[in-house]
Amino acid sequence: MPGSPRPGTPAPQDEVDGVYRSLFQQPVVEIPPTAPSYAWFEFLLQPEALQKHLTTLRQQKKADVHSATSAIELVREFLDQAQLVADEGNVRNKRYSALLLVAAQVALQMQLPLSVIEEALPLHFQRLLLDGIVDFAEQPSSRRSEFTNAITLQPYEAHVLHNRWTLRTLVNQSQNGYLTCSTRGEGEEISSTYQMALGDLMANHLQIAQNIQTILMKDEKQKLSVLAQLETYYDLGMYFFSFNGFEKAYSCFSRASELVDDAENANLEGYLAACEAVLEMQSVSESPSVLKTPKLQIAMAWEGREWDKVVELLENDIVASDLDRLPLSYRAALEQQALRLLRSSSNNSVEYDPQISTHTIRFFYKRIVMENATCVCVCIRLLQDEIFHTTWLCMLKRA
Repeated sequence: MPGSPRPGTPAPQDEVDGVYRSLFQQPVVEIPPTAPSYAWFEFLLQPEALQKHLTTLRQQKKADVHSATSAIELVREFLDQAQLVADEGNVRNKRYSALLLVAAQVALQMQLPLSVIEEALPLHFQRLLLDGIVDFAEQPSSRRSEFTNAITLQPYEAHVLHNRWTLRTLVNQSQNGYLTCSTRGEGEEISSTYQMALGDLMANHLQIAQNIQTILMKDEKQKLSVLAQLETYYDLGMYFFSFNGFEKAYSCFSRASELVDDAENANLEGYLAACEAVLEMQSVSESPSVLKTPKLQIAMAWEGREWDKVVELLENDIVASDLDRLPLSYRAALEQQALRLLRSSSNNSVEYDPQISTHTIRFFYKRIVMENATCVCVCIRLLQDEIFHTTWLCMLKRA
C-alpha cells in the first residue's frame, strides 16, 4: 500500500531532526524467539526438541511474549493422549507411562505451581499429572536422561505435593457442592466428579494429613524447602479449618506465619484471628459453670436447644440474690423470643426435629411465661415484705 511504512521501521517521531537515515541505519528491533513447530508425539521421540521448546518458552516468558504452545497446554496435550490410552484399556503400559512422565517433566521443569495446575486442568487430569510426578520422582536415576538429571525432586517431596493436592481438592469439594449449586442435578454431578478423581483418597484423607505432619516434623533426612514448608503448612491449616479442626489449624497457620514475609501475611492473619475466636468460644463453653454468668448459660442452652436447661436456669434465678438476679426486661425479651420461635415453627410446620417441633416449642413457651409470672409474683411479694418491714420500723421509731 503506498505510503505505508516498511516492516521494522520505527514510528514517526514528533520532532524531526532533519537528518536522513536509510533503512539500514534504523535501530535494531528485537524479535522474540519463536518455537519450532512440533507435534506432541515428536517430543516423545526427540527429547532434545522438547528441551528446545521449553527453552523458548522461558525466553518468551522473560520477554513477556507468548506465541508458542504454553507449558500448561503441552501438559494437557500429553495427559489427553494418556487418557485416550487408558480408555482403550491399556492402563500402565509403556506408552501410558511415557506420556505421564513427559507431562510431569514439563510441569517440573517449568515449575508450574499447584494453583496454576488446578485452574488450567480438569480434575481428572490433575490427578493424572500428580500421579505422573510421583512416578517421575520414584524412577531410578539410571532411567533419567541428560535433560532430566537437573530435576532434584525427591520421592518424599513428590508425595507431599500429591498429598497437598488431595487435601486442597477435599477443601474445594466442601466449598463447592449442593450449597453452591442452582439445581440438585448440578450438585450431584460435581460430587460425582470429585469422587471419580479422588477415588480411594477420599476415605484416607485423615491418614494423608498425618503423613504430611510426619514429614514436616522430621529433621534433616526429609527436609522441605522454606517455600514448600510454608505452602504445606498453609494447605494443611486450610484442611483442618474446613473440617472444624480449629486447634490444629491454628497450629499450622502459626507455623506458616513464621515462614512468610510480613507483606504477604494478610490471609494468614485473617485465619489466625478466626481460629482464635472459635477457640476462645470453645474454652468458654468448656469452662466450669461457676465461671459463667446466668445470661451466658441461658444463651448457650438456647443455642443448643436445651429447653429444659433454660427453664431450670430461670427457676434458679428466682431465688438468687438481688445483685445476681436477671432483670425483668431480659426475661421479657426471652419470652418474646420464644413466641417468635413458636410462630416460626407453626408457619413452617417443622416436625422432623423434635427439639423445634410446634408441640415442643409451645410447651417451652408456656413454661417461660409461667416462670416469668412466678418471678413477677415473687418480686411483688418481696416488695410487699420490704414495704411492711419499712413501715413497721418507722412505727417502732415513733413509739
